[in-house]
Amino acid sequence: MLQTDQGVKELTIRAGWGDDLAKVDAVSFTVHESTLHALARGRCLLSDEDFVEVMSARLYKIFGFGVVGKRDKGLNYYENSWFLGDKYGLVSFGGQKNTMLVQITGTGCGAACSGWEMRLYEFLTQECVRPRITRIDLCYDDLAGDYTVDLAHLDTLNGAYTRGGRPPYVEKRGDWDRPDGSGRTLYVGKRTNGKFARIYEKGKEQGDKNHPWVRVEVELKSVDRIIPFEALIDSGAYFAGCYPAFERFKGMKMPELIKTQTEEIKVTYDHLLHYAALQVGRLVNFMRDEIKATPERIVELLSRTDGSYPDRLRLSAIHCDFVPDEMYIHNASDNTGDFYGLTNAYRKPAAKLPKRSAYADASAAYAVAH
Repeated sequence: MLQTDQGVKELTIRAGWGDDLAKVDAVSFTVHESTLHALARGRCLLSDEDFVEVMSARLYKIFGFGVVGKRDKGLNYYENSWFLGDKYGLVSFGGQKNTMLVQITGTGCGAACSGWEMRLYEFLTQECVRPRITRIDLCYDDLAGDYTVDLAHLDTLNGAYTRGGRPPYVEKRGDWDRPDGSGRTLYVGKRTNGKFARIYEKGKEQGDKNHPWVRVEVELKSVDRIIPFEALIDSGAYFAGCYPAFERFKGMKMPELIKTQTEEIKVTYDHLLHYAALQVGRLVNFMRDEIKATPERIVELLSRTDGSYPDRLRLSAIHCDFVPDEMYIHNASDNTGDFYGLTNAYRKPAAKLPKRSAYADASAAYAVAH
């Protein structure tokens, strides 16, 4: 649907193919607070924290993670905001026409339990009062890099990113005249518009100057259109219908999540290892050669005492199972009971991965690749 001076008009962005072409890489939605009253099943909700606790429990059933704590300020004109999982997104509430905003990041989408798209679709269409998707990002990963940023730029010149009207605004980022391996990005459209595309060298962005991986992303916002809920469960078709340029992807499929996660782990690990050697390699040589420290002692002295991993390699970025359940506010509350329908049989979505399986698969794939 398209918002014009004459009212809301239908806007067709859906194509009849591409069901497996793209995935949802980020999503934001709002619901009216009366949705939370219904979910609370008779519990009296008084404070903002009460409302957020109820939403946390429902998000846990949908995604496998919930709210972990409050931020010290509001967001997007809402009075208060809370963190979701381990950098999985945000929840905002208070002062915005009695609505609650939920934002799921790309990390959150990747770490969520399998099948979350259908569960969210059913929640929004069957349980919510006045639901609205305010933003959804759809993406396709070209691991072989067949659709280069140069081809994408050529498509903009040939009108393949134009659907009637004027050609879109195009911006280049990075060194296009003398590519140095740091990565280039092509922006099509403006962020302030309802449709905006990014085509960028993902592998190089992650630190591998020679990796061919290209990511094609489309950001749809409810600025001048109503985003249909079906975009959650038919993302490939909606992605394909965004631009004529995407006709070239017909018949292609999005790589499986574990494949893209594995590729990202490989690229990130190599990048971090390279710069770690530059930073501490000489110190390691000195410790080994001059003070005769054993390899075990060197590892002990240089390891972080908290046992944490680099952000880009942290386990929780691969799957939400690595976030302890007791961190979620709906589990910590004394008032939970079964207000949210979270019986023991449904505390965890059935599709949830076993502990550490995703990381183990990725680690094994990395070992084989090297």
